[in-house]
Amino acid sequence: MGFSKTRTQKIENKIVTDILAASRKAFVTVAYTTQTFDQVDKRIKQITDFVFYPVLVGDNTLCRMSVFKGSRPTIGTMLPDIRFFCEPMFAMYNTYEIIQPLLEGEVSEEKTQHPTENPAWIKYCRDRKMTDEQIARKTEAMLKNILRKEEKEEELPLVDDENTKNQ
Repeated sequence: MGFSKTRTQKIENKIVTDILAASRKAFVTVAYTTQTFDQVDKRIKQITDFVFYPVLVGDNTLCRMSVFKGSRPTIGTMLPDIRFFCEPMFAMYNTYEIIQPLLEGEVSEEKTQHPTENPAWIKYCRDRKMTDEQIARKTEAMLKNILRKEEKEEELPLVDDENTKNQ
């Protein structure tokens, strides 16, 4: 399979241009993640309102998020830190998933999965020597805490012990 840097850059440029054009007119908030800030297109950096730098603390149970106003993080633009527990993030998102770049004309859809099918959550629990039963109980409790009111009113899916055993 051939790789054309020029073609890829043209596609990326068109996607960025489309996003910027749409966001200005529709009061859309653009949020993005990146491994390094240098990877972000300069046009997107110019309209960035806030930069967040997460730092995992201790045994990865707590995150301290440094927040900066504007696109140039400096001591003068620093806002108060945000701190939160990481477990809900590990449960909700497969941090091992490799995201493929969009091709022209493609639409990205959010993929969701039950936490008991999420390898990042299972590994996190297994690293803490949890049994299948403990994982199931912790997952149920976590879901009750993170679901929106309307989702809580629906019956929660039963935890499938087979999913946790095969991880």
